[in-house]
Amino acid sequence: MSNALRKSISSSFNMSGYYLRSEAVDYLVEQFKDIDDRDQREEWIEKLCDHIGRQNTLQPFLELEDIKSAVDACCKHVQQSSQPLVEVVSAFDVPKFDFNIDLKKFFPTRSETHPLLAPPETCTKFYTERFLMLKQRTMRHHLFKSGQQFQVQPIEVLLSSSQKIKHVVILGMLTTMKDGRYQLEDPTGSIPISLTGVKYHTGFFTDNCFVLAEGNYKDEIFHVDSIGFPPTETAEMSRTVFGGSNIFGGLPETSLHNYESLKAMEMSNPDSMIIFLSEVWLDRKEVMERLNRLFEGYSEVPPAIIVMMGNFLSTEMGTKHTLILKSHLKELANLIGNYPSLIESTKFVFVPGPTDSFMGNILPRPPLSKTVTEYFSQKVPNSVFTTSPCRLRYCTQEIVLMREDIIIRLCRNSLHAPDISDIPQHFVKTIVSQAFLMPLPITLCPVYWAHETALRLYPLPDLIVMADSFQPYTVKNTGCIVTNPSSFSNGNYAFKVYIPSSREVNDSQIPEET
Repeated sequence: MSNALRKSISSSFNMSGYYLRSEAVDYLVEQFKDIDDRDQREEWIEKLCDHIGRQNTLQPFLELEDIKSAVDACCKHVQQSSQPLVEVVSAFDVPKFDFNIDLKKFFPTRSETHPLLAPPETCTKFYTERFLMLKQRTMRHHLFKSGQQFQVQPIEVLLSSSQKIKHVVILGMLTTMKDGRYQLEDPTGSIPISLTGVKYHTGFFTDNCFVLAEGNYKDEIFHVDSIGFPPTETAEMSRTVFGGSNIFGGLPETSLHNYESLKAMEMSNPDSMIIFLSEVWLDRKEVMERLNRLFEGYSEVPPAIIVMMGNFLSTEMGTKHTLILKSHLKELANLIGNYPSLIESTKFVFVPGPTDSFMGNILPRPPLSKTVTEYFSQKVPNSVFTTSPCRLRYCTQEIVLMREDIIIRLCRNSLHAPDISDIPQHFVKTIVSQAFLMPLPITLCPVYWAHETALRLYPLPDLIVMADSFQPYTVKNTGCIVTNPSSFSNGNYAFKVYIPSSREVNDSQIPEET
């Protein structure tokens, strides 16, 4: 029986184009030895081969770890109905993928360790990977496909030419030289550019952003006529280069967009909602009173999630900051405790603001310390204190959360001052096109290089909540909704309500008592 089973397993995998190492065959024999039904065994082998195929495996030889991973994933897929409706993914747990230039596919990064302080070469890789990501996305756009309207040229083509070249399109990173002049860079080289009389498209153009520039090459300078961002694409199209992998993070390893049970649950609950509040100053008496009214109002129909973002104190308290914050979180826990329906049915998610962390102003920002949140977590068990940014999944929907005052910094550092009446449109266009939450130089907004994946927006999520002190807005771009709840404590106690079943964001407010 054992030898016959071994031959059957090997033969089934061979027909799918895979070859098993002996230890992998031994493992599968052990797994299948109690399954007497041949059809059932073949069904499981078919599932395993299908899963491995969706992982874009680079070689046909499968190791023991490949098979174990596939078995675990298929077992989890069979139990998909047990997947939690809500899952929070820390910035430090976001999966990492590298782009394979030859196969034009993304594959999971092999490295298992990702230290907080990475070596210097990681910084170079950080920009190179972003460039490759944007380039492969650009080359799939109908305007840039081979033989279509435009052809993107590498910078080395211009550097190798001594003649004038007209109507050139370059994809590169915009940088400033020591003498204050601008240049474009790509992996093949860098070239000085002239922006005299240039036409700017929608967006904020800053140092270290990636742009598509069209112009003429003359006298060793690229004279730019128009400059814009790389084209965007829908999340559905982006996922084709990842196979069936779960790119967003969390469990399982395969994408939850294929889980019919979760989709059905999502659509069958039109009353489900997610509440977003930003700058919730717990040290203000009037803020706590408004929160009490909010909890009271929602206690009859509890929302699925209430997200609170910092800063959680109205001002920095110096060395006493931690103790004061701990005290006010205790008050908040006791306040929520007055509403058992919220304790039972609502998940509370806390995202730190710029002044809530003592780890410096570097992204990703770690969660509040456990010594600060211990009492709250005991009093409100269904709560999560997470990073900024972080990722939130509700059923099959993917939501990215971040608390950062970024718009004013983009306005201050942009090469071109956009129309002030369309600031939200310019901002959303920038982060969606750059596929990055923080499109500023790392000298202005430091990032842990090894964890920059947490700031990527590729594929685009369903919703981005970019909590900023700027005025509230909601803008949709390429199927992705971007919203800013603005300040709750300093903005008439306004907040945002997201309805997952209809994918709508509604404005809400707690008015003064009459």
